[in-house]
Amino acid sequence: MGLAVSVRALYSIAPLLKCARTIGLELCHGMARCISKGCLIMRAFIVAACVLLGASAFALNARAQLRGHEECGSLDNHIGPFNVRTQPELLANVEHHHFNRDVEQLKRGQSSYLIEDLEYVVFIFPNHYRALAAIARLSQKTRSEKIPGARYPTYCYFVRAIEFAPDDARVRVIYAVFLSQRGSAGDALAQLQFAENLGSDDADTFYNMGLLYLEQKNYDKAVEYAKRAYSRGIQLPGLRNKLRQAGKWTE
Repeated sequence: MGLAVSVRALYSIAPLLKCARTIGLELCHGMARCISKGCLIMRAFIVAACVLLGASAFALNARAQLRGHEECGSLDNHIGPFNVRTQPELLANVEHHHFNRDVEQLKRGQSSYLIEDLEYVVFIFPNHYRALAAIARLSQKTRSEKIPGARYPTYCYFVRAIEFAPDDARVRVIYAVFLSQRGSAGDALAQLQFAENLGSDDADTFYNMGLLYLEQKNYDKAVEYAKRAYSRGIQLPGLRNKLRQAGKWTE
């Protein structure tokens, strides 16, 4: 799908086009008596160079728009965006002011309205796991595809996180839980498979995969992933009990 053209992208080109005209004119003005082809060629060269720079700036800005999800906006932000795994000091500062226990537990906002605090966190740290999980819970709580007061539909926060950090398996797992709760079992399983391919080897991933395979009545896979989850110490009995009820758990 085509990329959305933002107003910011157009503005990013304008100064460079102005640069082309200004520098070209000043050069020729310095050679006022030169009406030769050399001056004109020099000016044409500079104009072309500045336009190419403008095109490059436009392309970079356009790539900031999320591919195929223009409704999810741009990752551009006044601070960041940063990876939650690499900026511990800034992360601590942002959480101190915008992500206290009340925010995470969806009781009330801290510095603003609840959704605004949550958005502030994920706009700076798109792959902030606990904030993404909180947004998913808030969406479920409000029973809405777009939380009242939110800038984007809920799924967009996961799209943005995946676009920003495509190698982050934990984002995929949290997104899978959200999709599963929305009744999109196939999409949820696809996200968990992505997570597994990215190296996710934890009990939660395998447990959720087992549940989704069980929902599809793929009992062999459900048992396989259930055993992998329980071998890693998960304590939830639900998957094992469901497999027993289906006559597929033999231990």
